Amino acid sequence: MSSLSGDPKSQDSDVRGLSTIIINLAISNSTNTSSYALSLSSNSTNTSMKTLLQSCSSKYSNASQALRLSMDAIQKNYFDDAFVHVSAAGEYPNVCQVLFRQQPKLVYPPEMMKREVVLERLCIVALDIISLLIQY
Repeated sequence: MSSLSGDPKSQDSDVRGLSTIIINLAISNSTNTSSYALSLSSNSTNTSMKTLLQSCSSKYSNASQALRLSMDAIQKNYFDDAFVHVSAAGEYPNVCQVLFRQQPKLVYPPEMMKREVVLERLCIVALDIISLLIQY
């Protein structure tokens, strides 16, 4: 994955180090997306859109928190717990998309969709790496 190869620390990292790198990337994505959704909400004049975007911001904030918990779990060698937290983090953004589907008159912002896909992919890679930690 280009995200890992783009980090110079990944060259010398062990599996635990790679998990930290990818989870930090996911935390950055979810934190930035939470702020982005809040910014879109502030700029919206549609009350329903504001509410949905605020909910999305909250979901991405929850994802960030779950990812931070996974980092703590990895530090303590609680790899099963880390797996659960990363799994949850990957699901929170889906709720945002579902909320928009329930409001057919409102369009899910394309940039939000792109960010959701990136977070999901980062979480999938993190889960694969954590699975390696669980095996050893």
